[in-house]
Order: sequence, then structure tokens, then C-alpha cells
Amino acid sequence: MKNQIKIALLMIAFAAVSCGKDGFGLDGLGPEGNGNQSDSLSMDMGVLSFAEWNLSVAMDQEVSTDEQQPLSRASYATMDADGDYIVRVVNSKLEEVYNKPYSETVGIEIPLPRGVYTVSAECPNYAGQTDAAWSTPVYYGRTSVTIGADPVTVNPLTCHLDNIKTTVEIAADLEALFKADDGTDKLTVSVGVGDNTLTYGRGDFVTEAFEGKMGYFRAPETKNTLHVALVGAYNKAAADEVPSSPVTWNQEIPNVTKGQWRKIRISMLHASDGNVQLQLSVETWVYDEQIDVDVNSFALYALGEEEIDENGGGDGGGEITNPGDTGTGPSVVWQNGDFEQRYTLTGDPLPVVIQIDSETGITGLIVEVSGEILPALVQLQLGGRLDLVSPNDTMNGMLMELGFPTREMVAGKTSLEFNITEFTSMIPMVAAGGDSDFKLIVTDANGTTERTIRFAA
Repeated sequence: MKNQIKIALLMIAFAAVSCGKDGFGLDGLGPEGNGNQSDSLSMDMGVLSFAEWNLSVAMDQEVSTDEQQPLSRASYATMDADGDYIVRVVNSKLEEVYNKPYSETVGIEIPLPRGVYTVSAECPNYAGQTDAAWSTPVYYGRTSVTIGADPVTVNPLTCHLDNIKTTVEIAADLEALFKADDGTDKLTVSVGVGDNTLTYGRGDFVTEAFEGKMGYFRAPETKNTLHVALVGAYNKAAADEVPSSPVTWNQEIPNVTKGQWRKIRISMLHASDGNVQLQLSVETWVYDEQIDVDVNSFALYALGEEEIDENGGGDGGGEITNPGDTGTGPSVVWQNGDFEQRYTLTGDPLPVVIQIDSETGITGLIVEVSGEILPALVQLQLGGRLDLVSPNDTMNGMLMELGFPTREMVAGKTSLEFNITEFTSMIPMVAAGGDSDFKLIVTDANGTTERTIRFAA
């Protein structure tokens, strides 16, 4: 019975899409795309409304009031975005159809062809952000909307940190073991992403009285590596008159993503017999749509250890790992399938069983849909971005009818079998003659994994 409901739903969508292809196109431009048929144009247009719309910025997203628990979204204070934030609207073909300041956007209504759109907002320096600079955060937010027959009001949007933030702290007792800065020797900690580096010196480090100088890096990749290098002149007896030895200590912090604040702290485990064992600790604080603060944020852990002997030796360079944070995100495996291959559907069900495993529990599961099947999903008011963890009530009912797990069936699960085999048999009915892609974006406390299921029909 449920399969019949699925077929009926998609056939309704198919009928609507077919009518569109025969003269009532979803683009609202008539059968030839020239806009000459006014009846078709009026039927295929909708309204995107920014009436009483609110754009905010999570400026204090990295601040926790409870160092034992992640913050709930409601715990974050936001502030209204400045009027010079840029608002953009992009259609499903990635064509920009609107670009105006926030101050000129509030209260307006925009007539647009029915379909799926992305509404985004960005701070004024977002497009020109530098690869590495001090005190230059950038903020960005976006949401997806589906325009149908009735006017669609854009929900309030919050922009979040969109580059990598770093601060450095050196324990006071360790800093005291290094020679005071002079014209020849200085204690520094360099932090870099790729070839772009910022160098912290005394006066830049976090202290009880100073929150530290804040560095910001563009995130060129989904996952990036932070390079950390401590350079200084080590004094065995912590007295400037004792001959000092040069020290260079290198470490790497893998799996760093935009939106994270990496709080780097260098301390010593012991100082006996003239040896100092260095310890690098990292807190990762992050705010995004699913993980308010990394659940491992507040436990300092020994990552890389290196001894400085009485001669100043010590060049660590080993990769840092955290036993509680693999940094790889959930495991996503297609049983008897290959994500790199495009499968041709003929109408018979193709087994599509995806096994998802997470050490910490799934916090996000998004399916981004593109290609020939997208118009059918638009007609079903689903759009091209399916949020399986927190869909609204209308989307939730429709997704369940189509066989997708949602809400408590997904959220927090450490093991999930994602089976859309029945759904594949319907794709040729509504998406014949083209490709259809389903990009899975699976998130947990350790990171994000992306895999794409590719079909042709």
C-alpha cells in the first residue's frame, strides 16, 4: 500500500512536470522559453516575500556559559545584521536572480518563476576575505526555499562564522623558561594553513587578563591542516644569564574546517633533570546548523608530546591525534554499490542500501538532489535539499511516504541503514532522459562525510 502511495505522489508530480514541458514550463517562460505566452507566465510565477524578514549574526557563537555541555541553539545571543550585508537569491540552475543590501531587501516581495531557490546572506568583506589576517572574521548564512503557487515568506536567517579562527596560549611556567625577547631571540608561535601563516609573539598569547590576538584563515578545503611551530631560546635554569639554546617545535592539527575556533595551548608536563616535555592541547569550538559546540570541546587532551633536553633539542613534527575525535566523520558505505559509478535505471528496483555508522551519533543528514528528478520533487513541495533530521511537518510526512527515515529515526543514531531501493524504481517514471544525483551529507561530532548516489534514466 505504501509503495502505491509513493507511485501516486510521484505520478502527480510527473503530470505537473509533463504539463510544464508541454507549455506550462517551470521556468515560467512558455514552451520555447521566450516568455511570449502570458497565460503560461502567470500560472508559473510565484512570490518570494521578505516581509518582516530578520537577518542576524551569531557574533558570540564561540562563547560557552557551561563548560560541561554543548550549547543549545537558543543559548546563543545574536545581533541584527548591519544594513550593508549582501543578500543573494540563486535559482536551481545556479543563476543569480537577486543581489541587494539587507537594508534594501526587508519588506519587499520578488516575483519569480516557481522552483527551488537558495537565499544567502554574507558580511560585506566576505567576497574579499584574505587567506590569513588578524581580526577579520567573515560571516555567512543560507537557506533553501521552494516557490509555488502561494507566496513564500523567507524564514529568519542567522549568519555564522565562515572562516577558521585561532588563538594561542602558552602556559606561564613554560613561557618563563624561554629567554626574554631581545633583538636576536624572540618566543613565537606560528600558525598556518597551507602557505599562509600568522605569527604570534609575546603580547599576543591568551592570558587571564587578555583573550588573545585572534587570527582568521580562509578554509580552502573541506578539511584543512593547521601547522603549528614554536620557536624560541630555551633557558635551562630560567635565568637570562644562563646560556640559552634555540628550540623549534613543529606540530600539525588535522581536520580543521571553517566555522571552527581552534584554541591552541602549549604547556609542559614536567621539568626535571633539565628536560621539559611539551604538551599541545586543542579545544575545538564550533557552531553550525547541527552541532552547537563540539561535544569534545571542553576536555583538554595530550596530543603531541616532545622533550626539550638540556641542549635545547626538540623537533616534534608527528601528527596530532585525539583518541576521542577521529576527525573523519561518519562512515558511509553503499552495500554492493559504488559511489563513483553512475547506474542506469530501467524500472526494476536497484538495491540501494547505505550503511551509516557514527562513533558519536548522527547530528545531520542532508540529501541534496539535482538533475532530472528535481522538478518532480519541487511539485511535491520538497525542493532540492532534504533535511532528514529536522524537516518541517509537511516535509516530514512526504519524506516518510517516499520511504526516507526522518527525525528520531536518524538523529543520534550510531548505526543507520538508509534504504531507498523502492524509491529507485520510481525515478524512471519522472526523470527519464537525464541524470539524477543524490548527495548525502552526513554529520556527527567528528566531522562531515559526503557521498553522491548517481543515476541515469
